[in-house]
Amino acid sequence: GDGLHPNSEGHKKIFEIINLLEPVTGKTQRRPPLLQFSQIVKNRVKYKFSFLAFINVITEKRVRDFEGRKMSEHIFRAYDIRGVFNRDLSVDLMARIGAAAASYAGENFIVGCDVRGSSPALKAALSAGIMSAGFNVYDIGVIPIGAAFFAVLELKKGDLAYVTASHLPPEWNGVKFCDSSGYYYEPDDIYMIRDLVISGNYRRAGWDAAGRVEDVEILESYVEFLEDLTRGGELKVVLDLGNGATALVAPRIYRDLGFKVFTLFDDIHPGFPGRGSEPTPEALGRLCREVKRREADLGMAFDGDGDRVVFVDDRGRPLLPEQAAIVLLESWGVKGPVVISVDASKILEDYVRSRGGKIIRIPVGHTFMVRTVTEKKALLGVEHSGHFAIGGFSRFDDGILASLKFCEAVVSLGKPISEAVSYTHLRAHETSLHLVCRLLL
Repeated sequence: GDGLHPNSEGHKKIFEIINLLEPVTGKTQRRPPLLQFSQIVKNRVKYKFSFLAFINVITEKRVRDFEGRKMSEHIFRAYDIRGVFNRDLSVDLMARIGAAAASYAGENFIVGCDVRGSSPALKAALSAGIMSAGFNVYDIGVIPIGAAFFAVLELKKGDLAYVTASHLPPEWNGVKFCDSSGYYYEPDDIYMIRDLVISGNYRRAGWDAAGRVEDVEILESYVEFLEDLTRGGELKVVLDLGNGATALVAPRIYRDLGFKVFTLFDDIHPGFPGRGSEPTPEALGRLCREVKRREADLGMAFDGDGDRVVFVDDRGRPLLPEQAAIVLLESWGVKGPVVISVDASKILEDYVRSRGGKIIRIPVGHTFMVRTVTEKKALLGVEHSGHFAIGGFSRFDDGILASLKFCEAVVSLGKPISEAVSYTHLRAHETSLHLVCRLLL
């Protein structure tokens, strides 16, 4: 019950574990322990302790809020809030998160959600909390996350709260926040919301000052926006929608633009039974086979809320995000800086430099990429995880937009993807992605 406050037993145990890592990782930086451990994992360090033991340290220690209720503090992550529904994240807690977020932001909120089974209940609770703090809610319903970002920039009604756990299994859920400019909340913002939830020092409106909710239809405008932005073509494409939110609009958009479309897992299902909510290499076997069977020009697989996309070439081979970026740049030309995460493959850096371009490396994290692409007026941003930020539309965390721009590039090149990218000089852990897919064919 003493939680992870400074000088608590849980806090001390975490630092004991992290201190064991110093001989392997170098000097430990001053940062929150969860963020520190996250960076260690992202750097793929070979740590010498039980990951399960570390998780037990965190999950067994829970803080108590101002009313004495136990709360899993670890759900407040660097860039979002995530936990297992009704174990870590209840509707009661989500309502308090809503009140705390609205009090902290001092803004009305646009609220939407993905297709998970717990999302409607959590969205309703989040909205109730926001209104109880005296702010209005503009409910955009169940939509892919790209449409939610479009709503923020189109409606100009306030910040965004989008209920999702992105690519995590169906029992998980959470919420992503972004401000009215389209930037994700940063770690300090999330931790301030956490502290308000724990302390209870959030706003409580009187009966005559409670916020109101207004339903807003945004999907049609979003579809029109993407179709106006994209040149169509005669490509044959396979869309692996993973039973997720992109199934609501992606097949229609592609057909409207003149593409010949085949779909996999195109029925919305809260359990993501087709291949799971994350398009991992192991889950792409069906897509790889379908691309070859249909003799398609390419395949695309989206994650649960549609912020990431993975591409498969005309031979049924999955592309690294860096290879997909090369296809884009082959079409556009290297006419501006390219932003890539520190864990991205060197193949993209070599390609850009060979054409006289400038590479800007940034820390892992979509917030870093979006801000850098926007501030540096970069042509493109790429994360090794599969996030793309298209120059001019960098604040859209949108796999559908990225996929449309990719198809547009393939049409303009006039040759198969397999002839536009290199499959040589990949690092060992990168070639494993192609090996897994071949084994599944």
